[in-house]
Amino acid sequence: MQEIEFIRRLPATTSAILELAASSHFSGAMDAVSEETRQTIAGEVCDAMADYRDGEDFANPMRNFLVQAGKP
Repeated sequence: MQEIEFIRRLPATTSAILELAASSHFSGAMDAVSEETRQTIAGEVCDAMADYRDGEDFANPMRNFLVQAGKP
């Protein structure tokens, strides 16, 4: 098992947040609400991520685990 740390960058815009949400497991919930609600959520996410702003982007620290198994 190996721990991998990296920085995920994405534009610091509501449209980038909505695109990310559309490709995530939240997509069904986001599809179920109005466009006005989606925009409100995206704006609140942008506000909450202000500490991760780096110029025109968000620089979000991430951590994943790589697990490799083999058959003996």
